[in-house]
Amino acid sequence: DGVCGPYTIIGPAYPRGIPNLEDPVVWYSGGLYHIVVNSWSTRTAYHLTSKDGKTNWIELDPYLAIDARVSLRAGATLEVRFAPDDATASVAPAPMELATVSGGGNNLALELYLARGSSEILGRILGDPSTISVRGWAPASPGAKPWNHGAVVYDGTDGTLTVFANGKRIGQATGAPKDREWFPISFSIGGWSGSRARFRGRLDDVLLYDYPRSEAEIEADAGDR
Repeated sequence: DGVCGPYTIIGPAYPRGIPNLEDPVVWYSGGLYHIVVNSWSTRTAYHLTSKDGKTNWIELDPYLAIDARVSLRAGATLEVRFAPDDATASVAPAPMELATVSGGGNNLALELYLARGSSEILGRILGDPSTISVRGWAPASPGAKPWNHGAVVYDGTDGTLTVFANGKRIGQATGAPKDREWFPISFSIGGWSGSRARFRGRLDDVLLYDYPRSEAEIEADAGDR
């Protein structure tokens, strides 16, 4: 179960019956192996579990069915719980991705990162005509407790971007794109397979909402564990 290798190819481990799989995220928790994987031909992201990580994969509810065409015009909220590795928390690497949702051809993306040795939350929205970023220091260092909660809230009506750490607002900026019709066509957790910004640690409770959640709702989510 070591993540550093060396690795041995033992045969197909992907779940059977789902076509054109790519961009997998695999982790082990609660006595089960988990995989979140995209099937581009069916335009759906799947979450499955297996006891041995090789056979008898059980499909859970799809993470994001793209055909549903969920609009993020009014805004969006990304939330995630994270527990960085101890070694990661003691250094200051490049920002590590917690979660990202992007809209493809219309060049919009909402991103949540961990930066500055895991002690800073970075939220940003990428879009024409500008990219808006918000940085803020977490109210408690990641080493103070095993799990922390981060959130980035985009309001598509007034163009604000707000970042939260452990339920508390730590920064806000204006100037984000307003009233833009966009649909999430990709959703990544912990970084893409070829990304240098891949998260090192554990992630849980990754949530995407199609509206800007209130400060009270973010605070409730952060404390609900």
